Amino acid sequence: MLPVWLRSHGVYIFRPGDIYPEQPRREPNFSYRLLRAIYPAFRVLFPNQVIRADDLARTMVDVAVRGTGKGRTMVLENRDIRHLAAGGAGIALD
Repeated sequence: MLPVWLRSHGVYIFRPGDIYPEQPRREPNFSYRLLRAIYPAFRVLFPNQVIRADDLARTMVDVAVRGTGKGRTMVLENRDIRHLAAGGAGIALD
């Protein structure tokens, strides 16, 4: 049983895809360097699988403070997080 404060506001579980760091950094190994190099193509080919770190952080704080308007436990997939980051008023769930 969830505490009252969680039942009234809802529980939000974030499931982002590939998180792209905005600040340049020294990548620890070849696979990270490769992913950074092909990120622009991934963003075009698979837009629902990647998200920028700053968009994810901003959306997580916004949802924690204001909620999503649904008032229940929600699992936010990468496409939902991107929709909220773009200023989406509601979440279009399947």
